[in-house]
Amino acid sequence: MIAFVGNILEGLYQFSVTIGWPSYALAIIILTIIIKLILIPLNVKQIKSMRQIQQIQPLMKEIEKKYPNNPQKKQEEQMKLYQEHKINPLAGCLPLLVQMPILIILYRGLIQFEPLNPEHYNFFWLVDLGVPDPSGWILPILMVVTTLTQSLTSSGVPKDKNTKMMVYGLPLLMGWWGRTFPSGVCLYWIVFAIMGTIQQIVINRGFDPMKAREKALPAAEATIDVTEPAEKTKKPQQNRSRKKK
Repeated sequence: MIAFVGNILEGLYQFSVTIGWPSYALAIIILTIIIKLILIPLNVKQIKSMRQIQQIQPLMKEIEKKYPNNPQKKQEEQMKLYQEHKINPLAGCLPLLVQMPILIILYRGLIQFEPLNPEHYNFFWLVDLGVPDPSGWILPILMVVTTLTQSLTSSGVPKDKNTKMMVYGLPLLMGWWGRTFPSGVCLYWIVFAIMGTIQQIVINRGFDPMKAREKALPAAEATIDVTEPAEKTKKPQQNRSRKKK
């Protein structure tokens, strides 16, 4: 698998040579884009699951109020609620669960990777993409910022404790790990998080069927209110005209 990662990076590097920008960093960015496109179906499931969970939040709060001192019963009722609405609570974790093996494989692959053209195995201040950031803080901070931005864009500002731990804890954890990650792995994670944020912004602004439906309903009601009185006023006039004849 490690050799496979090296072969992919060399192949993508050769592609960067053909377009006139020989760079292993560009090869890693292209690889990130490919992986992101492959994971789009899982991301769609994640977004759908999160929206469904948000819709049943009032019912979840009622269960919490009803069984405050009975955690087992509360959990049973919550699982029943998920089943009734056909919601998989683990669907929101699928992209993260898939990301971790990819991250580990890429981590091990870059540590042992020996580029055929070492002069292009750098990126701005990063002299070697196979070693941690020499500054010790630039890439880790970027990992924290981009991961947190993606989380807040996807789920909004968290209110409950469990969601807060996930939204704020994961970026800090990634930043801590990023101190020892190869720079290429950090670059991969940052680009992936940026693409995820852009994807979520596009979905929120331009592809939200729920909002479109809410906007359409008032318009439909308005047309009904306007047309019905007109029809009622026309009928008496027709009846009068018939009587005169």
